[in-house]
Amino acid sequence: MAVSPASPYAPTDPPAGGAASAGPSPGSPPAAVATATAIAAGAMAGVASRLGLTTAFDAAHLNVTTPTGGLFPALPANVVGAALAGAASAVAAAAAVPRAVVAGIVTGGAGTLTTFASWQVGVTVAMVGPGEGGAGGWAPRVATAVTALMVGVALPLASYFAGHDAGRGVLALVRRRRRRRWLRRACKVSHSRGSLAEEDPSGAGGGGRRSRCAWEGCCAWLAFVAVCMVVVGVGGLAVAGVVADVHRQTAASILFAPIGALLRWQLASRLNPCVPSFPLGTFVANLCATAAAAALTAVTTTGTSSLSAGWVLRAAVAGGGGGLSTVSSWVGELIAAESRQAAWVYGTATVGVAQAASLLIYGILWRVRQ
Repeated sequence: MAVSPASPYAPTDPPAGGAASAGPSPGSPPAAVATATAIAAGAMAGVASRLGLTTAFDAAHLNVTTPTGGLFPALPANVVGAALAGAASAVAAAAAVPRAVVAGIVTGGAGTLTTFASWQVGVTVAMVGPGEGGAGGWAPRVATAVTALMVGVALPLASYFAGHDAGRGVLALVRRRRRRRWLRRACKVSHSRGSLAEEDPSGAGGGGRRSRCAWEGCCAWLAFVAVCMVVVGVGGLAVAGVVADVHRQTAASILFAPIGALLRWQLASRLNPCVPSFPLGTFVANLCATAAAAALTAVTTTGTSSLSAGWVLRAAVAGGGGGLSTVSSWVGELIAAESRQAAWVYGTATVGVAQAASLLIYGILWRVRQ
């Protein structure tokens, strides 16, 4: 991803999906394992948070979002995830944070908390699908879809900026407090020569780097064990069928999330450098996720489905498709583009191609299954 050096909001672009900060070499196997484990753990937390926010703002609770309206169900999660990505990028750019930690938060957590595919499929459903979006003629449907597209771009962009500024402000406050404590200690031992000569209030010394590496490795193994426990426990409950379908769908969504997030991480790390002005990996991830989500949504929500395991497909859309696609990384790449023209080309191409694919796939399957 090409980053404009003049932009203070340029997001952290981790090597191989991680973060350019303290820790082992990004190409070493331990670093790759730590990064992948952190992304998987963050993806599980991200999709769980997204499902919770979607439920909280739906018509049955706060009544803010509607499936076929301008305020689409994934909007609250996209706004929160973009703010989280902005804050994490600001902190990672100014402080020594282990690569795996930043990757888990930005690529795994915020990347999976936001979903590009659900947003695009929601726009498609508003235009051609059943229910409210299918009534009232084509003009209201197109107006609703355009509103959802504009809101879906504007609010995450504003949220990313706000999160970035908030992250910088919190980091500056923490550093100011640490500096004041260090100065008070310096005054108390001012008669002891050299007692603080080796101390660094920023904590960026060589010993600190070694301790951070050891801490990163320990956290990576703990996260790996936690991920295995979650997979075994949640997967066992889902397969055994001891809970209701809605809870099994939530559990299965959490299990699908790491698959999509890890695939997006690899696509971005391998394809984004190919075209500096156009992050090809993120583009391919969002396009593939949107196409798959459109097909699965059409199969599970239109006509009379004979599938006895429809909740598995819906979980694949929410977890796998939501993990593969991302709004937070897409917004960060728009902000960090080489020029405004490059940002317009990348943003318009992503939305236009994804929406065209979604309309084509969903429209065909919806008409066939009527």
